Amino acid sequence: MAMADTPLQADGSSISSVRSHSAWPYIAIFLFALAIRLIYLSQISDNPVTSLLLGDADSYDAWAQEIIQKGWIGERTFYQAPFYPYFLAAIYSIGARDFILVRLVQIVIGSASCVLLAAAGTRFFDKTSGLIAGLLLSLYAPALFFDLLIQKAVLAMFFMCVLLLLMSKATQLRDSTPEAGLWVLVGVVLACFGLVRENALILIPAIGIWLTLYFWKIGWQQILIKLA
Repeated sequence: MAMADTPLQADGSSISSVRSHSAWPYIAIFLFALAIRLIYLSQISDNPVTSLLLGDADSYDAWAQEIIQKGWIGERTFYQAPFYPYFLAAIYSIGARDFILVRLVQIVIGSASCVLLAAAGTRFFDKTSGLIAGLLLSLYAPALFFDLLIQKAVLAMFFMCVLLLLMSKATQLRDSTPEAGLWVLVGVVLACFGLVRENALILIPAIGIWLTLYFWKIGWQQILIKLA
């Protein structure tokens, strides 16, 4: 019995080794993006301008403080996309009104976006293209700048990258039964994206057209047979 188990154990070890090896480039992209953003934060943290909130940043901060003081449900209709103020309020409730903490959280989210884009690019094209895309985003100056602002851009980029990854996964299911859970997740992410940036809702008809073409390609009849 011990001899029979050995090949299975070897195969399991081999699969684990391959997965671990394939994950390293994405881990490297995350750590690289994180390091670049931390260096940028260290360079601007002593600048008094970083604690000065203007325009939308000021309104998001005021809204977040109002959420903390008056409750999470709210008392009036939202006049802006509410996700980012609630995101700020969640951080404020953990570590007080600390903009350094907010920026550290956003740095992690921005670094994760680089990995998500790399993974999506790998699925859409190939691994080299995906890794280059993730590396470029990690170095993209406007992304660095907005990741450290008290602004919703960092969350918008994150949800866009998650959406791209989910849609790239869907393209690999064209010859099999679509997973309902995947489409539910696409809907949830798209809803969150819309709660961050209102004009993201324009993606709904675009994704609807994409889904129509997708289902047309694999054939409605095949789907109905498999669901029966």
